[in-house]
Amino acid sequence: VLVDPPFEATDEFDRMLKGLREAYKRWPTGIYILWYPVKDTAPVADFHRVLSGEGIPKIIAAEFSLSPQGFTEKLNGCGMIIVNPPWMLREHLEAIGPWLAGAISESARCTIKEIAGEL
Repeated sequence: VLVDPPFEATDEFDRMLKGLREAYKRWPTGIYILWYPVKDTAPVADFHRVLSGEGIPKIIAAEFSLSPQGFTEKLNGCGMIIVNPPWMLREHLEAIGPWLAGAISESARCTIKEIAGEL
């Protein structure tokens, strides 16, 4: 399931969390991908923190950033939350992410992190 909200409203992170909670109750083995923009890192960190406490055992985040860390003047990058990632996806993303970031820009970076573990 791919969730790609427009992020035109200020409550998009909350709406994604609510939707994921409901969907996960009905289909806990489903693979969910939640896309989000990265401008200010504080709301993203809050989103990750809340996700980590949801009781969902397998969640990773993959983010691409184009500008230096802390730059909040405009869209800096994007991220994806992946719930129940396929086997070896994290390892593949960690292998190709830095190369892809380098191909995009000298200042671009890719980060892959575990939000909730059993990975």
